Amino acid sequence: MKLYYIFIVCFLYILSTSSLFAEYYHYVDKNGVKHYTDDISEIPKDQRPDLTIHQSIQTPDRKEPLKTENKVDTISSESLETKRDKLVTEYNALVKRNKTLAEQKNTIDQKKYNELATQLNIEIKQYQEKKQAYEKLVEQYNEQIKPSGKN
Repeated sequence: MKLYYIFIVCFLYILSTSSLFAEYYHYVDKNGVKHYTDDISEIPKDQRPDLTIHQSIQTPDRKEPLKTENKVDTISSESLETKRDKLVTEYNALVKRNKTLAEQKNTIDQKKYNELATQLNIEIKQYQEKKQAYEKLVEQYNEQIKPSGKN
């Protein structure tokens, strides 16, 4: 009987110290919207054949900090223009989707409308974060090109 208890204790010890892995799933619905979930029951049955399964991996804690260089990246006006153009394109696409969704409001199921509106709101928030990051880059660029004031 003691051997049984020792086996259980050892098994629990090994189980508690092992790395944990989890699966999460990724699929694209009929509207082209990407969805991620860790519950396979949330995925429509017709989407399951095209399902992508990902393994999450727990990364070990680093004992030493990452080494960073004290190098200052320079920002070019061309890269800012490219980023601005992408933001403008993304903004116009969001405005168009918002208008289309408003037009569809009375013609589609309320639940479907709420899902689409929620997804659109998430994408608008992501756009706003990108815009804020762009504005910080513009500030950095302006500091970079500002005259130093030394003669």
